[in-house]
Amino acid sequence: MPPVLASCLCAVFVVWLLVRDVRQNPGVSHALWIPLIWLLIIASRMPSEWFGGINMASGAAYLDGSPLDRNIFLALILAGAIVVLRRSVSWGSFTIGNRAITLFFLFTFLSILWSDFPLVAFKRWHKVFGHVILVLVVLTDREPNLALTALLRRCAYVLIPLSVLYIKYYPELGRGFDNWTGAAVNTGITTNKNALGNLCLITGLFLLAMMFVGPKGKRFMTGLDRYIGVVFLFMIGWLLIMAQSSTALVSTVLGASTILGFRSAMFRRHVSGLLVTACVVVGLLLTLTNIKDSFIAGLGEDTTLTGRTDLWDDIQKIPTNSLVGVGFESFWLGERVETLWRKYWWRPNQAHNGYYEMYLNLGWIGLLLQGAMILSGYRKARKQTLDARPPPEAALTRGLAEFRLAFLLALVAYNVTDATFKALHPSFFLFFLVSLEYCPALVSAAVPSWRAEVSGHGPQASVPQPRSIAVASRWTRTARSS
Repeated sequence: MPPVLASCLCAVFVVWLLVRDVRQNPGVSHALWIPLIWLLIIASRMPSEWFGGINMASGAAYLDGSPLDRNIFLALILAGAIVVLRRSVSWGSFTIGNRAITLFFLFTFLSILWSDFPLVAFKRWHKVFGHVILVLVVLTDREPNLALTALLRRCAYVLIPLSVLYIKYYPELGRGFDNWTGAAVNTGITTNKNALGNLCLITGLFLLAMMFVGPKGKRFMTGLDRYIGVVFLFMIGWLLIMAQSSTALVSTVLGASTILGFRSAMFRRHVSGLLVTACVVVGLLLTLTNIKDSFIAGLGEDTTLTGRTDLWDDIQKIPTNSLVGVGFESFWLGERVETLWRKYWWRPNQAHNGYYEMYLNLGWIGLLLQGAMILSGYRKARKQTLDARPPPEAALTRGLAEFRLAFLLALVAYNVTDATFKALHPSFFLFFLVSLEYCPALVSAAVPSWRAEVSGHGPQASVPQPRSIAVASRWTRTARSS
């Protein structure tokens, strides 16, 4: 097939999917396009990379960054902030419901004070805080669950077909060379094989979880949606194979196994106990046997994890503060990065271990906060998997909860060989998306407003009733009458 024809067919397919999705979700705010644009950019390529990129030949250039990227991200953050402020967010409720994440941002903001590059650290901090602002655009939507699913579904609808198109018909855009080995790799619409694997991890787990929403949730997943989901899962599987990213493959298998495990009532009831048992068994095997090297060799990788262990040895020789680190996102700056770049021609810009990366920047306190955020996100997702609301609302809630929990477990594994709690990494954005919780007082206040509407009394009688409250109210009246 000629590339031009393939491009036209791909464009028609993507546009049809997006238009169909918008029509199927009329209750979702148009403001959702703001976080969608944000996610599409950070999960593919930066604007500057589409227009030739910037020269990273020196640490100074890496320090300055791209003005184009900075302005676009700042505009998206401001647009998201305007939307959130107009929705009158209850910041007290938000802070109380997300204590671990709140403490993390407070500590990272304070860490700017002891950074060698405070201005750069602040610029990176406000971009990470932009994740939270954009996530709040989703969570404060009138239909937050529908907004979340629409966001991830539309992201998959755009980036997955384009990645297939780039690899098959535009190799100059969709293929490249591995920074470590120099071997030819497939990158799709992203910039490297690990980024493509991460995209497949996120979209694959989400679409797989949505496949099990069930017949009672047909309002959220129609028969045609399932066929489309199957097609996309095949495309994602093909892209995952083409990416040849061992980290993404193992993490995706772990997350998918978790989602499939929820099909068992025993797994659903005892998932936490099973996870603790699995961690103990894996820990003992790693300590008492040589299974780690055998497992790595089975994935086709060398025991140095493609040079990662050598990098870790050199990083250990660089002095840092073990308690508070060198400051938020500040380790890979200045003389430290210049020294490492003189030795490693592939110019590393992260420790390729999310926990070690956190330690370098924020010390043991940062590691403790990272663990607290992960545990808090897991607790919330676990609670939602036991949601007792009547169908069909519970069908979507449980499906998203299973995705949240599966993604968190996959993220824990993914961070062993790649740093995702970092800057504008798409998995960092998704972590906040699945971990943050917002339960405004306005929701509880909506019930009396609805009662006033029914009785015909009160100044708020014309206020429309949120769909989730209507379902819960009808279910309550039915239970009482029976």
